[in-house]
Amino acid sequence: LPIVTYLLGKGINVNEANEYNETSIIVAARNGNDELVKLLIDSGADINKVGEFNYTALMFASSNGHLETVKLLM
Repeated sequence: LPIVTYLLGKGINVNEANEYNETSIIVAARNGNDELVKLLIDSGADINKVGEFNYTALMFASSNGHLETVKLLM
């Protein structure tokens, strides 16, 4: 998290997407990284952005069984 915090402090676009149209919060949610999901939400990440397969962060977290992440996103 220190690197992400540093980059956020430098003004990185929290909603920038990769080649699969996935933002950082989508990747973090898909992997169940609750601490990072919370940081990104607090930094203004768009939790409703749609990525690969037309899934949102919530849909990825849910389909991968990450209950705590789902709770953060609701």
